[in-house]
Amino acid sequence: MLPFDNLSGDPQQDFFAAGITDEIITDVAKISKLNVISRTSVVRFKGKEKPLKQIVAELGADYIVEGTVKRDGTRVRVTVQFIDARQDRHLWAEN
Repeated sequence: MLPFDNLSGDPQQDFFAAGITDEIITDVAKISKLNVISRTSVVRFKGKEKPLKQIVAELGADYIVEGTVKRDGTRVRVTVQFIDARQDRHLWAEN
């Protein structure tokens, strides 16, 4: 799971995007059939524009979860995408 991007336009909301990332990592890590890479290992990719193939090679991952967070007042929009890293193909996406 890559760090979620803050699309709010407010750098002070970076903590909120990081919190959403942490919450989702924690929930997905509870699924015993999945091996979830720690936040500490993926945080180095925050804000980096690297090709997906390079990221998965560095992480040794088969699948990637990435997303965005946009907070505007009391409204929040979280977008999550589940990607087959080997084929660089979306398997699932949701808001």
